[in-house]
Amino acid sequence: MSDFEQLTQKYKKKVEVVDDRSTPEARAARVKRLRNLANLSRKQMCEGNDINVNTLKGWEIARYGGLPLDGAHKIIKRVSQEGVLCTVEWLLYEDGPPPSVNVGQAMEQSAPDAKKKSEAFNLEEEMTLFQQHYPSAIQYAINDDGMLPFYEVGDVVAGIKKSGKHINDLLETNCIVQLANGQLYCRRLRKGKLENTYHLVCFNTETSLETPIMTDVELLSAARIIWHRKQEENFNPKTKIATHTFIKQITHDLCSPAAGLRMLIDDEKKLSKDQREFIEHILVSINAISDKLTKKG
Repeated sequence: MSDFEQLTQKYKKKVEVVDDRSTPEARAARVKRLRNLANLSRKQMCEGNDINVNTLKGWEIARYGGLPLDGAHKIIKRVSQEGVLCTVEWLLYEDGPPPSVNVGQAMEQSAPDAKKKSEAFNLEEEMTLFQQHYPSAIQYAINDDGMLPFYEVGDVVAGIKKSGKHINDLLETNCIVQLANGQLYCRRLRKGKLENTYHLVCFNTETSLETPIMTDVELLSAARIIWHRKQEENFNPKTKIATHTFIKQITHDLCSPAAGLRMLIDDEKKLSKDQREFIEHILVSINAISDKLTKKG
């Protein structure tokens, strides 16, 4: 009996969790890594492959037990069409060699496609190195406009997961957060009103999201973003970043300290009159700078 037949007979459709590398969450992370390496959207991954988009989404958020054996074969078959080679053992259990790019197939593609594949391969190399240094690392591809101008759709971010009481160490930072249902988001982390809960806040005041602030949410984990890779098409060819985006980011950066100073001077018990006047003067300067930048943007 071949290894594949033994694997099929032993696990059938449901994958047995034998260690932390075969958990639904670990399999979900590898599915997303493969899809990013193949430079495919969820819709593109499902095209001509008998995979429902909602099913793929469930595999990528570790829902209902995560990626099954037959699903692993479908994923591998699809990414192989893009020149990305992977084994079932690696995808399900992280056993054996990691995914690789078929250079010969990549060379046959058009120049733009080959360039994207090269970028995806470099991204995978960087992420692999990051995870070698930090075993508890988590990767996330930005898929909404909630954190503009810091992170754009298509950007990839990563951090080191913390759970339990250690999540409190990450308050007021940009994090990859995992909800109790397994869903991942990139949001600003703030303390919730209820015990062991958190507020998840979007920075983009013009976001298209229906819920820019999620309140009193329970989290499985959170990871402060310490690694950020932008897609090449998100850079301006000359300046590497659009000037208006840069200005918007600086303007936003000024808002948080200004708000903190405003709260401070509102507390008359902590400050003398001279101290409040001094901070008021600073606020006037900050607001003037912010206004000038806004007009330039």
